[in-house]
Amino acid sequence: MNSTHLFRTAFAIIIFGIAPPLHAQEPMKLDLYRAVGLALQQNRVLASERASADVAHARVKQYQGMLMPRVSASSSAARSNSPMNTFSYKLLQQHLQPSDLSTFTLNNPSYVTNYQTKLTVEAPIYEGGALWAGKDRAEQMADAADSGVRANTQQLIFQVVRAYAQVFEADTQKSAAKSALDAARHHLKTTRIMAQKGTAIKSDVMDAEVSALNAKIRLHRIENRREKAMDQLRRLLGLGVSSPLRLTRSPSIPAVSDSPKKLVTQAQARRPDLIALQKRLEASRASISEARADFMPHVGVMATQEWNNNTLAPKNPNTTIAGKVTFNLFAGGSDKAAWDAAQAQHVRLQYQLEDKKQEIHDEIMDAWRSMQEAASRAAEQQQALDQARESLRIHALRYRHGLERVTDLLSAQARMDHARASAIHARFDTIISTAHLMLAAGTLTPEAVHE
Repeated sequence: MNSTHLFRTAFAIIIFGIAPPLHAQEPMKLDLYRAVGLALQQNRVLASERASADVAHARVKQYQGMLMPRVSASSSAARSNSPMNTFSYKLLQQHLQPSDLSTFTLNNPSYVTNYQTKLTVEAPIYEGGALWAGKDRAEQMADAADSGVRANTQQLIFQVVRAYAQVFEADTQKSAAKSALDAARHHLKTTRIMAQKGTAIKSDVMDAEVSALNAKIRLHRIENRREKAMDQLRRLLGLGVSSPLRLTRSPSIPAVSDSPKKLVTQAQARRPDLIALQKRLEASRASISEARADFMPHVGVMATQEWNNNTLAPKNPNTTIAGKVTFNLFAGGSDKAAWDAAQAQHVRLQYQLEDKKQEIHDEIMDAWRSMQEAASRAAEQQQALDQARESLRIHALRYRHGLERVTDLLSAQARMDHARASAIHARFDTIISTAHLMLAAGTLTPEAVHE
């Protein structure tokens, strides 16, 4: 064995035999409150909405700046033998001589170089109210964007609650499904032994095999459902597709004790999506004023200080102060069309706002009924589970004494498994229904899920 091969062998022994094994990434431990907080920090959709709100606030600053005087500076250099330019350059530079006024010199000037430095201040005096209306519109749209962020925040909290509850429900269902599979396999084993002894027939064994197979299929279906809910939760939290998570506590949300009428009143005052629509309606009023400004005179002033010289040194100052009044006499009807569009948009938003109020009322009432139904169903399913469990105990006892066939026992087991799955689903559905009612009322905040 040569030295190279010995080195490689020793290296492999060190790496794979002596070096400690690499540990998998530790799962992130989360309860519901921490999951909501993480989502509010890292969710990409919410971050996009916040960026949109930043854009809206930047528009406000843009209009604020348009109301202020504009100061600009420029510097230029020119060289020309044009009669008009050379005469004006010499005049601005205060270098005009009597000889420059002769006909021959005026018609045949030599090249003249002019360096000009200019400082200009422009200020709008009256723009028909367009700038102030634009600023008002931008402010209303910025408020609407902020309300939109709050609406998306509450929607995100609900989605996290739902995904978290679905993962926890799947874990609970998985544990129950494993117990059902163990019970089905036990029944199959018992039935096979009885068939060997002649106390059961072949069809009993086949029924037990089908029951065990169905229990196994249901377990796989629950495992897939859990992975789907976990993928959804990771995306909501802004985590990678392979980030390991471990949910540490079953979700819980305090019950809503307010009456539906009170919840509707609260929602009319605090639902962020309704507030956003109201702000957009106010912005549409400002848009009407902004469009109407095209029919008003526009007044502005300007002051310019310039220096002209045949060298780069700024000399020979000149000052100009001017005012400007502009009237829009004819624009081909485009100004009137813009005004009509702004008014139509205002009417459209009015209809949307009134419909939104009724939609919120209906949404709260529906969510309230769903929450009440879920709570009743949870209690009923728990009672049904207790009865199914007792029925299974009696059927198992009768089966052991030869008073029932295996099909009766398997049916009782199936009813108990179904009742247990239904009770688990009803318990978590109550949590999701409560969160949905809080979302409809506009009260679903991170503090609402803090245990």
